[in-house]
Amino acid sequence: MTKKLALITGSTQGIGYEIALFLANNDYRVIINGRQDVSVKNTCQRIGPEAIPLVLDILNYEEIKPAIQRLVSEHGQLDLVVSNIGSGRYSNDYKTTGIDVYQECFDLNLFQCINLFQHAFQYLSPKASQLIAISSIAGCEDIGAPIAYQAAKAALLTYMKSLSRHCAKDQIRVNCISPGNVLIENGLWDRKLKENEQAIRSYIEKNVPLNTFVSGREIAETVLFLEKNKSITGENIVVDGGQLHQFR
Repeated sequence: MTKKLALITGSTQGIGYEIALFLANNDYRVIINGRQDVSVKNTCQRIGPEAIPLVLDILNYEEIKPAIQRLVSEHGQLDLVVSNIGSGRYSNDYKTTGIDVYQECFDLNLFQCINLFQHAFQYLSPKASQLIAISSIAGCEDIGAPIAYQAAKAALLTYMKSLSRHCAKDQIRVNCISPGNVLIENGLWDRKLKENEQAIRSYIEKNVPLNTFVSGREIAETVLFLEKNKSITGENIVVDGGQLHQFR
């Protein structure tokens, strides 16, 4: 059988890399995306022959369409597209956060995802393909994260929910995954742990019922679960050790 083809944006590090590596080890060809040629090539070498390079800034909206066209012409139609780009590193001072910050945050956490999926539609495989967006529990409830970030992720969840109904007639499934505190080497929580381990461990113990971080591997496993289950669409799978329950 021909291996399925998956595009994972922002896949040279962090959650995106974990997803790409896991899929490649489970009979997928994976398109590795990043902005820097060196990091993309290095990541492809680490993953192996199933990795396909795509050097592209996802925020450069004009370049996405020809890039996808080129990929499909060379490697075949897409079976899975994972939008993994995003960031919550914004000020939480509601008095001073300007509209330009909101615009930047929505570009990074919502609009790039919409643009990516819009250009991917016509190149999706007709045999039950899927779109997945990596969101955040910050989009589900007010957890004290930066307001712009929470608003953008909440809008992303609504977009994906609405999109799933329209895509169902074409057998395209649309789902979200909302992680909690993901601990990955050299990631945000890893750096915080190195700065003040006692404080971070105390925070996790107080706020996460399972008293644990989420691993990148667990997010990748959730992607594969959604990809293989042909009856799930319009859902948001929360992977957070139970943290969200305290806000509901």
